[in-house]
Amino acid sequence: MKGYISKSNRTFPALNDFIGAMNRNRFVGAQMKKKYERIANEAIRAQLKGIKIDKKVFIEYTYYEADKKA
Repeated sequence: MKGYISKSNRTFPALNDFIGAMNRNRFVGAQMKKKYERIANEAIRAQLKGIKIDKKVFIEYTYYEADKKA
């Protein structure tokens, strides 16, 4: 299996923000998830332009949030 690495400098909301949105209203949380998944998909497609994929694609997201320590 061949792998591709896609990186984005875009900042996504923290997990606490997503959980807070889900606690307020499940539809707001779902809308937030859909919005940021679309942004990630567009970034991946832009970086993999010209590559044809015929099989299922498994995507692994790694969330990293820098701590505020200097």
